[in-house]
Amino acid sequence: MIFPKSGRQFLVAAVLLIFACNIPPFTGQSQTETPIPSEASDPTIAITGPVEVVYDWSTDRCDFRDWPDMPLRPFRDANGMVQANRSQESNRRFMGPELDSIEALCDVTLQSSLDPNPSKYNNHQWMQAFYTEDGQTVHAIVHNEENNEGSSYHNMTYAVSTDAGATFQQPDPPAHLVATMPLKFEKGLGLYSMSSGSNIIKGKDGYYYTLALRQEINVGDSHVCLLRTDDLSDPAAWRGWGGSAFDVSFVNPYLETDIDPVKHDCADIAPNVPGRASLGVGESLIYSSYLDKYVSLGLSQYWGTGNLQWGVAYSMSDDLIHWDVNKFLGEMRFGAQTGAGGDDGYGYVILLDPDSPSRNFETADQSAYVYATRMNHFSAMTWPDMDLVRFPVEFFMSEEQALQADVRTQVEVGRRLGADQITFFGTLQKLDGVPVAGAEVEILSMPDDEIGQVYEYTYTGTIPENVKKAVAGLRVNTECGFCREYRAGSEIFIYELSYKEQDGANRIQGNRFQNGMDNFFKWGAGEVVVTPSDQGEGRMMHVKSVGGQEDIGLNSWEFTVTPGATFTYTVKARVIPGSYDTGFFGLFLIPGTGQEAYRVAIPFFNPPTVLGTVTTDTNGAFEFVWQNAPSGTYEIKASYAGDGRDWPSSDVIKFLVE
Repeated sequence: MIFPKSGRQFLVAAVLLIFACNIPPFTGQSQTETPIPSEASDPTIAITGPVEVVYDWSTDRCDFRDWPDMPLRPFRDANGMVQANRSQESNRRFMGPELDSIEALCDVTLQSSLDPNPSKYNNHQWMQAFYTEDGQTVHAIVHNEENNEGSSYHNMTYAVSTDAGATFQQPDPPAHLVATMPLKFEKGLGLYSMSSGSNIIKGKDGYYYTLALRQEINVGDSHVCLLRTDDLSDPAAWRGWGGSAFDVSFVNPYLETDIDPVKHDCADIAPNVPGRASLGVGESLIYSSYLDKYVSLGLSQYWGTGNLQWGVAYSMSDDLIHWDVNKFLGEMRFGAQTGAGGDDGYGYVILLDPDSPSRNFETADQSAYVYATRMNHFSAMTWPDMDLVRFPVEFFMSEEQALQADVRTQVEVGRRLGADQITFFGTLQKLDGVPVAGAEVEILSMPDDEIGQVYEYTYTGTIPENVKKAVAGLRVNTECGFCREYRAGSEIFIYELSYKEQDGANRIQGNRFQNGMDNFFKWGAGEVVVTPSDQGEGRMMHVKSVGGQEDIGLNSWEFTVTPGATFTYTVKARVIPGSYDTGFFGLFLIPGTGQEAYRVAIPFFNPPTVLGTVTTDTNGAFEFVWQNAPSGTYEIKASYAGDGRDWPSSDVIKFLVE
């Protein structure tokens, strides 16, 4: 659901968790004695440890499409084991004696039916949320998608397990329908949906509650609905909050006629929340016994240093109606806003306490973990390479206490000009200003010169078991979600394309363009020609597009690859600096079906030069002297890699050397 399905969006935010009727969603006992907040208290969450991997796609997967594609939703089963979902079209699970020790199982708990008839609501299915009273009978909300011919039609269905979560069954469709928009599927409408967002919780009134996202046709914003039921086993029993009561029913537009959509539109429970950064659906809700507050958390947008950024946001409430202004735990790139070779992206963020006494992990004491799906774009593999990661957090009564405990760092760098030299200086500190002494800070230069540098863009990986062929090539201003929002001009010189396995043979025909364009297929408005090399003997491929209008696609002829083999894909090229972020060098992997299933994408980027490494003094200060810097425009980055506990950080300055 993150990539590459059409119409899919991350629609998440942290402040939309408002419950009508003042119904606290917590029925257990507090785990610790609750401190009494003072009038000056400012409850805050701090990151208190490093990121750790819970599930590594590269080693733990059961097949190539096995990654965590929904928030982690754990529960304790009747046998005392902790289970959680690993949702995909083939839904699998984690299991272990504790949440801290869950392991990936390969058995499928629910297989997507892939029924293309939209009236059945039974196509691509992801296990989204669970609730169990006894650990034997487990009720679930399932996210269903119909993606076809320009439309993404999302809805909510029901499944149940009577064998403690080992397998789930659904009533005969469409009797399993929980909620949908009162509209039929139509081609070309884009994304429109009624889809599940949060976990299921039980209120003191005995009702079960969940949040859902209503996405209107051709409307950028969406709104959040509050749903409740007194019978989890009956999909038709759910009702939405209509503004004054739970009086909104959900109808099947294929079975009922003369529907008035207004009567089946649940109220937006978000508009009066202060500090809202963006509309979306909350993914995480817990009760903190330490703070005596409800805490919501998710990914949201916020204004950083002059830019709109994505980060982990949270909000707190005493009564589930009045919410504090959003706070941001830290920047975290939203998955779809970056791409292969760029910064890692994240999604499906949830706050969980492994020690929670709740069977459905609805509570937390002073400490907890943030779990998230991490898209490992830096590896250059696209959407399959996703891990489940987590990092520890703690709740504090004041921001000052939280800053003292937080393990994030911040680098600041500046420069001084001297005779024939530039001095870079700066500091490395914790968030509360305490210096980080004895740490290594790397100084990197990314010169924005006019001709670029010859560089070998390389990726090493493993061919999926079902792949037998591949093509190599590139994309400019097309098929790249991480390209710039506008179509920039580009100019690239390629000297060699190389795909090698253990035998060392380059399997790409015409890999040095000795036959010109004979072994390649090009499309798009841009220009691709083969000319004599500017690096000595041989030939090179010259790729050029004009900004604002031209895209380019280029593929080699197909070549044979070995299923399961380790390979290295290398492109020796020179990218003109203005072309950065306009596209990527690609390796497109083709299974027996003949259609591309997976790809490696290495974006056009400016390879950095390490100028040197310096060590911070007792004040966290550092200094580095660069002698006789060549003229040009430079981007200098001071980077701290972290130490296994303290988080990494960096800072960048740009300047001109005349």
